[in-house]
Amino acid sequence: MKVLTVIPAYKCPTLGNAIVGSVRMEVPDGWEHEVLVVCDGDPEMVEIVTSLRFPVRFMALDKNQGQGGALNAAIPVMRKFDAVSFCDADDVSFSTRLKVQLPLLGGGIVSGLCLNVYPDGRLVSGIKGYPPLQGAGGALHGTVTMSTQVLGVLGGWDTERVGADDDFFIRARRAGVKTVCDSHVVLLRHIHSTSLKQSCDRSVYRNYIRSRINCPIYQEVAC
Repeated sequence: MKVLTVIPAYKCPTLGNAIVGSVRMEVPDGWEHEVLVVCDGDPEMVEIVTSLRFPVRFMALDKNQGQGGALNAAIPVMRKFDAVSFCDADDVSFSTRLKVQLPLLGGGIVSGLCLNVYPDGRLVSGIKGYPPLQGAGGALHGTVTMSTQVLGVLGGWDTERVGADDDFFIRARRAGVKTVCDSHVVLLRHIHSTSLKQSCDRSVYRNYIRSRINCPIYQEVAC
């Protein structure tokens, strides 16, 4: 069994941290792990990848396509694997992430929790649907690992949606794909001023997600 971690990257000088964290992830017995960086129309991301002496794949896109477009470009590579996990270029996966999430897949999608770190050092605590967990907050947001069988159901990412990873999970849920919201913290997520979901009015984004799903699911997939 093989799992691929995909890191879409665009104008992120800390990409190296995401690569190191992903390479260090442990996998259950019987699994092999590879990392793919999708350099989304940014030559500097290619330079970072090639400067690191890690056994990682990379794909260089001619122009910036956004998160959803970059992930769609990587689908032919994803289909060669049994499972795929995702990590934003400025985040860091914990080493135990795949050991926790892969056994839960069952042909579907697993999301976890992330530790949200703000520029001033604040940690976000508590999310709807989960008890407070020592600074853990935010389901989804790059914590998704999925079986590549899901690509056969959904085809790919909707490039017009806010939050391509969140939207993919919601579409899978609506399509009847097995979805698991796990309570393990699996990702260190950096919140910064250029984050769309943080710089826009939070109520706008929450209402957007709420409009995409019914209330019980929103409680589980809260932002």
